[in-house]
Amino acid sequence: MYKKLLLTFILSISIESKSFFLQKDKQLHIASSFLMTTTFKNIYLNNGFSEKEATFYSIGSSMLVGLGKEIVDEIKYGGFSIKDLGADLIGTTLGEVVSIKIKF
Repeated sequence: MYKKLLLTFILSISIESKSFFLQKDKQLHIASSFLMTTTFKNIYLNNGFSEKEATFYSIGSSMLVGLGKEIVDEIKYGGFSIKDLGADLIGTTLGEVVSIKIKF
């Protein structure tokens, strides 16, 4: 499990150059996805879900929120961004790794 998360994180980082991480918008996507993932994970764990279920649902919930935001961006502004979803994946992966290593 940990190896898969680490691999996902490494692949996510390698898809873009260093300038990707310097963009304010991408930093906000990473930070918000990180916070959502850790929050969702705690909610699921505190409501009796197993570690495996909480991991699955927290990652899914966070990415679903990110996808929803991009759909709204496309409808309102004509700007769906796969790179923003990549930043969401990075934040979600970081959030999951932190929540595994540090139990809240």
